[in-house]
Amino acid sequence: MEVSYENTFDDMVALTEHQISASAAYQKRRRWTLYGSPVLLLVGFTYLGYSTQKPALVVGGVVGALFLFFWSLRAYRNFARKAVEKLHREKPQKEVFCRHNIAVSVEGFSEHTAESRHSHTWRSLFDVVFTPDYIFVYDTPATAHIIPRRELGDARFQQLRDEIERVRNA
Repeated sequence: MEVSYENTFDDMVALTEHQISASAAYQKRRRWTLYGSPVLLLVGFTYLGYSTQKPALVVGGVVGALFLFFWSLRAYRNFARKAVEKLHREKPQKEVFCRHNIAVSVEGFSEHTAESRHSHTWRSLFDVVFTPDYIFVYDTPATAHIIPRRELGDARFQQLRDEIERVRNA
């Protein structure tokens, strides 16, 4: 089965979000920043307000904890987009934002663009991940071919997904 598609900046963001969502260290740091820090700040200011009999410190702790939570939430939501913007600014990825032609067969997965050609047997691929909007074909833990649903359409995307599952399990 052969398909052709082009990647956009949002596809790179989706790959980055997928990669960091699978990182245990990232998730642990995210939980601490979103929940642990505001609670610690609130407990500290509440204790200070209680011990000095100044309710303004408790109010300041509540306001500070809420501000810290919402600021961290905003930062984490924008992290993947900012990381991809910075990477693309420093090292433009011409091989990503071009026409990709892929072929899926029993032998493996191959892709070619105007500038390059790659072929992988199914056993040599690191992983293949299916999400509702993308198929990520990882050739290493850090790099993947990004196949977006919006480029193929729902029916073609499902056909490709079924074909990949069929040939990988053959």
